[in-house]
Amino acid sequence: MEESNETINYWRGLDLNIAILPDVKSWATGAMARGLVSTLPKDWTIDTRFTTKSAGSKMLPLRNSEIEYDVIYTYFWRWGRKFFDDFKTWFPNTKLMAGVASYSGVDTKLWKLLTSCGLYHGMNTWSKEMYEHCKGDHPRFEYTRHGIDHKIFTPAPDGRRVDPFIVGWCGNVTHSKKNAKVLRKLKFNVLVHGRHLDQIVGENVSRYTNVLLPYEEVGKFYHQVSALAIPSISETGPLMALEAASSGLPIVSTRCGIVPELIDEEWLVDETRDHDVIAREINKRLHILQGDHTLAYKVGMENRARILESWTHEACANDWVRFFEST
Repeated sequence: MEESNETINYWRGLDLNIAILPDVKSWATGAMARGLVSTLPKDWTIDTRFTTKSAGSKMLPLRNSEIEYDVIYTYFWRWGRKFFDDFKTWFPNTKLMAGVASYSGVDTKLWKLLTSCGLYHGMNTWSKEMYEHCKGDHPRFEYTRHGIDHKIFTPAPDGRRVDPFIVGWCGNVTHSKKNAKVLRKLKFNVLVHGRHLDQIVGENVSRYTNVLLPYEEVGKFYHQVSALAIPSISETGPLMALEAASSGLPIVSTRCGIVPELIDEEWLVDETRDHDVIAREINKRLHILQGDHTLAYKVGMENRARILESWTHEACANDWVRFFEST
């Protein structure tokens, strides 16, 4: 019987007032923020602001709040450019902390400015790959795993889909145009869910639904596919890797983001910018899984076991407690 340690023994117990600024509520960082908040210490005051407004607009209600925040955390380090000159005036006693969610913009002039000017008290990322790349750029740069809700993302109740063999992908095509090129070259039917899918749907690629599902229902998508393919050249996550692994799916992926921490070496494709090579290597591994249903099930359940051991929200909570309490 599956078990996950849902009793959190917090390493310390400071009382903190925190404002967390994710993106829209229904998608990746919004879902990540809600899961994170659910496992932080109950004696902390946590204000989560879900909005698509600009960074400056997000700050306005915080400035009018009666709460004096110890920490304001944004999932997007670039937001700092919007209030670079004003933050300490607005919040003289508050520490600003930021996450690094992708390689986009890293190593640019803006990155070098915001990581060296003292605006951010701390920065973090949830990928060892990203941590190793960025840790020397900021004096308090930390690796904090981001968990997944293993109760939303569960194995299919009626067993894994094996006939027909369908490959899944989930995400935002606007941010993953190179993924689209590889997915169209896979020799399998591909089912996709996410945002801006018009530029990828066609030929072997079909859309799971015409509307973006509430995050609590995204787990149903993974019940309709046999395996997940991740052809990204670079990632911090991706979140779909956690979702698919928690759903008991085998994953074939490039060596990006957190994926090498989640799956066995034999299902990883070495990084290359050649789409034909990535597609060929992913196809090769998917054919193995298609031809051996017992193996595919075994690999998927091993992925699920890793999630329950190390990647639930509860298992990752103390990474974030340490990060926030470093203030």
